[in-house]
Amino acid sequence: MKSSKRSCFYFVKDTIYQYNVSVDLQDGFSYESQRSLTNELATKFSNGMRITDVSPVSLNPIAKSLWPTNLIDANGNPIKNRLTQYQTCVDPNGTYHGVYDFMYLKRINNKMLKYILSFDGYFDIYFNPDRKVVSPAKSIAMLRLLIKQNKTDYLQDLQKFMYWYYINEMQIIESDKEITNENIR
Repeated sequence: MKSSKRSCFYFVKDTIYQYNVSVDLQDGFSYESQRSLTNELATKFSNGMRITDVSPVSLNPIAKSLWPTNLIDANGNPIKNRLTQYQTCVDPNGTYHGVYDFMYLKRINNKMLKYILSFDGYFDIYFNPDRKVVSPAKSIAMLRLLIKQNKTDYLQDLQKFMYWYYINEMQIIESDKEITNENIR
């Protein structure tokens, strides 16, 4: 049985672009089929840009390590439970998922950062914007924007980060039309 869900690709130029797509999924999709689908989506929607899936079915082990269950806190404990508590909180000002992004981004190491910087766009095959407010792909796009704006020091101060996050999240350009290098500023 086929079902359709929405998913998003995030691209960063002078702001963040969120490209919404409809994905057809088979009930009981095997792990291999999910991996194949992520590769197909990356090829179909790349339009000459380098994009990567940052979900557990990613073909790249570094990309797979960006999934929240694979990140650990300063004590070596998985941060998934701490992040998940914010996933269900919907605040019109973005407060809770801004905290999620802050906690998530503080766990990115140099190897992950090097990988992140080698791509123009990010997606998470499991993220559905109709059901969730946070996504590793969006968090990574926010990191790219912080770097582009030379404001990575904001990751040392939650209050600064949250102010920056609120302003920049309000400026995300959401589109259902295909995103190409030509129509991204």
